[in-house]
Amino acid sequence: MRILISTDCYLFNIGGITASVLALCTGLRRQGHEVKTLSLSNCGRSFKDGDDYYIRSFPAFYYPGMRISFAMHDPLLKELEEWDPDLIHIQTEGSPRWMSLKISKHSGAPIVMTCHTDYGYFVFGKYKSLPPVKAIMRRAGKILYRRAVRVTVPSQKAADFPFLQEVQDRLTVVPNGM
Repeated sequence: MRILISTDCYLFNIGGITASVLALCTGLRRQGHEVKTLSLSNCGRSFKDGDDYYIRSFPAFYYPGMRISFAMHDPLLKELEEWDPDLIHIQTEGSPRWMSLKISKHSGAPIVMTCHTDYGYFVFGKYKSLPPVKAIMRRAGKILYRRAVRVTVPSQKAADFPFLQEVQDRLTVVPNGM
């Protein structure tokens, strides 16, 4: 099976999402799947390193250490479209998500998404439990995950995020074993 895994937290970022993505790629490759990754470069140019595709990006103004990209017509994205993945697994909700949705539209590959972050807490902090905030987060999650045929989370605690309440029918807890 040809699987594209996209994330904005990959080899140039240190953290749990990067470790989880590396473990997933390694495990899938050991099972004989052809896996490519789509992520953001740590510079202003796009490049490829084996099966890892890095799209030109720039520092995100809203979060230190993160990057964003608007390079929706990058030649490397065209190459991934032509590769024609069977499945696309989106690990984060940043720029590579939009790129992956475009590739999915071209290839018809179903989308699986993983939620690693409590965005209610991330955005609203101690106010995340207020009813209007919960309503906003439920709506945002419904919109963000609408194209996913399956949504995974690494724990039951993550499954209970208000952000994911509208996708409970497609939600699966898959511990990442970190």
